Amino acid sequence: MPHTPSQKVYYTEEGKNRVQIFMSDPETVYGYEIYRSKEKDKDFKKYLDYTVSNHFVYQYFNVNSTKYYYKIRAYMIKDGEKVFSPFTKAVKPIYDELKRANDFADVHYSYMPASRNELYGNLRDEGFPDDLAEQVARNYNGEWVSIAKYLIKDYTSKEDAISYLTREWFTDVEIEEATKDF
Repeated sequence: MPHTPSQKVYYTEEGKNRVQIFMSDPETVYGYEIYRSKEKDKDFKKYLDYTVSNHFVYQYFNVNSTKYYYKIRAYMIKDGEKVFSPFTKAVKPIYDELKRANDFADVHYSYMPASRNELYGNLRDEGFPDDLAEQVARNYNGEWVSIAKYLIKDYTSKEDAISYLTREWFTDVEIEEATKDF
């Protein structure tokens, strides 16, 4: 049976709502069914059946109203039949740009740890305003010392390594820790 997907539903811009799905096991999922209802606990009808064409870590689906609750389940095909995951809990779209940016950072960081500066660039590429992208990237809690050590593993000069880490928004404490054995 596939894992239950992680679901976030956001009101992202005026007139635009998106269901955001984070896959926990992209190699085994064949598709998703999105259900919606005006009631939180009943009368859900299938809204969208999405077949995965490429493996991805997260996917957005446009939804057309903040009046509905949404829930999602993943499925795989076994012996010609759909095998479903449990449903996610039912949620309504909300507008919380900071929460959406932090959730995006969590997903990005979980599958591709990088520097704060790179996280900032990815947030900007995703359409977040500069100030919000910078706030989230600078305040994101990650394994920064380990990442810094990895990023400078091929450097031969401590000064060059420190200069690079400074440009990538590592803190003085993280830089000192990452370069102490240089």
